[in-house]
Amino acid sequence: MIILGLSMYPKEINVVKKDWRTVSVRFGLCYPSFYRVGMSCLAVHLLYEILNSRGDVACERIFLEPDSSLLSVESRQPLSKFDVLGFSLQYELDYVNLARMLLNSGIPPMASERGDGHPILIAGGPAVTANPEPIAPIVDAVVIGEVEPIIDDLISAFQCGGRERVLEELADIKGVYVPKFSKPVRRVWASSLDEAPHAISQVIPQVSADSPFSPIFGRAFLLEVTRGCRWGCRFCLEGYNYLPMRERSIEVIEGILSEGLRRTFTDKVVVIGSAAFDHSRFENLCELIVSSGLNISVPSMRASALTERLAALLVKGGQKTITFAPETGSDHLRRVVCKKLSTEEILDAAKIALNCGFKHVKLYFMIGLPGESLDDVESIVGLAKRIADLGFSARKSVRLTVSPFIPKAHTPFQWFGLESLDSLRSKVKLLRKLAARDPRIELRFMRIREAVIQAFLSTSGREAAPIIVRVAELGGSLAAWRRAEKELGVSIEEVALASKELDRPLPWDHIDVGVTRDFLLKRYCSAKDVADVR
Repeated sequence: MIILGLSMYPKEINVVKKDWRTVSVRFGLCYPSFYRVGMSCLAVHLLYEILNSRGDVACERIFLEPDSSLLSVESRQPLSKFDVLGFSLQYELDYVNLARMLLNSGIPPMASERGDGHPILIAGGPAVTANPEPIAPIVDAVVIGEVEPIIDDLISAFQCGGRERVLEELADIKGVYVPKFSKPVRRVWASSLDEAPHAISQVIPQVSADSPFSPIFGRAFLLEVTRGCRWGCRFCLEGYNYLPMRERSIEVIEGILSEGLRRTFTDKVVVIGSAAFDHSRFENLCELIVSSGLNISVPSMRASALTERLAALLVKGGQKTITFAPETGSDHLRRVVCKKLSTEEILDAAKIALNCGFKHVKLYFMIGLPGESLDDVESIVGLAKRIADLGFSARKSVRLTVSPFIPKAHTPFQWFGLESLDSLRSKVKLLRKLAARDPRIELRFMRIREAVIQAFLSTSGREAAPIIVRVAELGGSLAAWRRAEKELGVSIEEVALASKELDRPLPWDHIDVGVTRDFLLKRYCSAKDVADVR
């Protein structure tokens, strides 16, 4: 179905608009960022389709756009009119935006201040699965893990009536954390992707590629082929919070594609999965897409998984840039972080990509990793130059994105702190100097202040909530963080940089994601043995 946007939003395919008088649950699906970002998130499409497939639920989307009213896309309703507000939290930096959306809608940001006349707030996503505590005083409930197995139970709980009764019912659902009751919670997950639902009738905005409402991947069908990752990099949230790795069968994928493309009228497929390249029939899958005359996008590739056949398929499918994540230019430091990939494998993959027609290569790196030396930092640009020397000779044909290492809950590196800001700044300066006279290399850096904030939010407890709310009240900018710190007498930098004592409880210990503290501690100690970290 196609309807015209009722306000600032564009015309869309597959929008669902229901009469609120015919449903018992009015669900506001909130993505605390721009429309174009939210519409690039498969979780938004999946929840929207699952919830609206029920006759007793009306689900409408709300995004946080600059200088605009916080009204739902479908019927221009404010957040306060919904029975339930569900927030998809993919990144910690979105916590402030969640609070801003509440404040700007006249909804008290603290759960203790809300009563029966306010919506129930439930959140989910990778960030809060690992550590829900920073927003625990703000939301009413958090889904720990994957929502598909419990979605019907959630709706039944929402239909129970008063706030207290709803919270009690939610607390009895596997995988739902209700901070008010503080019970230990075990992650819930879909054991079979073949049996898990997939968004088929994805909402596609009818806009040009240069529109501010165009999704990040353009007008494309988002296809999830795997979930989780088996490689176990010691810094990676996905590698420990979404085990085991699962894949959809090629037969099921073919059915999803056939029906999904028929309903969305798109000619591009974006392959979703943090380790999609590990699908047992990944080349066949790509061939299925490309041989159907469709364009394909694989956001990131493991260098050791790239073959000539696969690279040729991606080029034939219209992909212009190949993306790898070496994390560091040093083989030694990759062993420390358990990135099972060698420099030679990265160079071989870049050579394959070049020979098959790729003109650009994008590389993700981190600085401030445990045990990192200046030689390791210099090896980042060294690796980039070796790749450029293979034949990526055009201006900015080797694109580097460099971010500070940020500790994540439920990973072996959760006990480390962020590296000192002076050290991080000196490393950024060094990288800029080393790459300054090489026009083939483009360098982009995450802002160090944002890394400090993210590290603070990743590893804090409930004491972070008042800071989040105050920053939201002050507008959410980096300057707002500094002012909030001054007003509340806290230093987020001290928290972010502090290492955790191994024998002390962690704020997220009561969240069971499926890996034990002892298991993570052994991997932490193994990394220190390799790196000789002091």
